[in-house]
Parts: sequence; structure tokens; C-alpha cells
Amino acid sequence: MNRNLKFLVAVCERIVLIAVAAPYVLAIARSLPTHPTFFLAAASEILAAFFVLIQKRGEVTIRAYALMIAVAGTCASMLVRPGGVAVLPAIVTGTMMFAGLAISVWSKLVLNRSFGIFAANRGVKNGGPYRLVRHPMYLGYIISQL
Repeated sequence: MNRNLKFLVAVCERIVLIAVAAPYVLAIARSLPTHPTFFLAAASEILAAFFVLIQKRGEVTIRAYALMIAVAGTCASMLVRPGGVAVLPAIVTGTMMFAGLAISVWSKLVLNRSFGIFAANRGVKNGGPYRLVRHPMYLGYIISQL
């Protein structure tokens, strides 16, 4: 891949993530007085942004479809905002949110600098939650967003 194109993709990846993460974190911060469990959601997204900023280099695909899917998949979780009608008791939803976000944060911590938005060969992880599930971060997101 062209060196300038690689650099452009890396810069765009960081700009998009920060542009979407910042309003998400602010929305979560405003709701912390009434929903303190949302702190873990904000911590999870801040951790994601941090690891993208310091990620290892890898051979990134530049196919438009793959890039769009990567951005949509990463940013979709940050489009969720606090609010809505309670369907289940707060203890149930709070526990699910905590469990899901704990799994996601643990997964990101294990990935460390191998975390990124765009698909790249940064090595395969098989420790921590990755020894149990191939994509534990996605599992955590699904549990927390249910």
C-alpha cells in the first residue's frame, strides 16, 4: 500500500473515532449523577480512543466497503444515548450493562496496542477473554446494549 495512503487512513481513523467519542463521553458524563453505572461506558470508549491513538502498525486494508463497515461497527455503540423507557428493573439492566462493559474493557486491555478500528494484522491474541470467545469485545457490547 502507498505510504501516503497508509498515513491518511491512520489519521482518518483517529479523527473519526475522536469525533464520535467526544460527544458520546459528554452525553454519558451529563447522565452520571442519575446513572452512575454509565461511568464504565465512558471509560470503555475513552480506552478505545486511547488504544487507537497508540496502536501498533499493521497492514491495513483500504477497500472502501471494509473501511465503511469498520467505522460503522465501531461508531454504532457510541450513538447510543441514555434515556428511554425502562422495560426491566434497574438492578437487572445495571447488572447487564456492568457485565457487558466489564467484558469489553477487559478485552481492550488485553488487546492493548493491537486494538484498532480498521482490520489489520496486529497479531492474534489468545489470552484473557480471548481464550474463551473469539470476539469478546463484541459479546460485551451486545450484553451491555441489550
